Amino acid sequence: MITIWAQAFADFEKWSTESASTAGLIFELIEDLQEQNLIDKDIATCLYSGLMTDTGGFRHNNTRQKEFQIATALVGYGADPHKIAFQIYDTNSLERLRLTGFVLSQKLVVLPEYRTAYMTLSQDELKSYGAQTGDTEGLVNYGLSIKGVVMAVMMYDRKEEIKLSFRSLGNFSVNELARKHFEGGGHRNASGGSTKLSLEATLKKFLEVLPEYKNQLLKE
Repeated sequence: MITIWAQAFADFEKWSTESASTAGLIFELIEDLQEQNLIDKDIATCLYSGLMTDTGGFRHNNTRQKEFQIATALVGYGADPHKIAFQIYDTNSLERLRLTGFVLSQKLVVLPEYRTAYMTLSQDELKSYGAQTGDTEGLVNYGLSIKGVVMAVMMYDRKEEIKLSFRSLGNFSVNELARKHFEGGGHRNASGGSTKLSLEATLKKFLEVLPEYKNQLLKE
């Protein structure tokens, strides 16, 4: 038997497998330390933004009563839900809108036999639309919004690696898939991954592992 000791690296630690948000955990840590008096409008705005985006606008199925309680407290500290939601969800650059249109019209592929949708973006495609960091955020959700689709995947080239975003519905765990095949992980229905392969090889690998999950995908 081998015992591995992890070296402590932080003065304070806070984690929970039930939490839906890193920002929520930060707020809970502040409460544990009884330092709520330090929360001003700017801090409340940042924490609310993180809470809202991590929970998909409070729509993900791991969103608990606790997340709404934290949101309420942050509003009390000065966070403006309307302003934050508008800036995050309803404010786009022209380049991002054109990239979204391109992805939906040219890059979205649906595999009905696996109840799966996927999208890929090469480095050249990202450059041609003047994409900035964050412009691919949320694109994967369009695939998941298609009726009958249980899993959606977005793959894009970040030069040094290929990034993957996974989303799923119901009990299908993209966390398990991402951990096993793409050096990633996250929540059951929202996970990320990466590879050092080319974009084409990454897509090939994904398509090769899909049959392993076919029965689970068809159950949902």
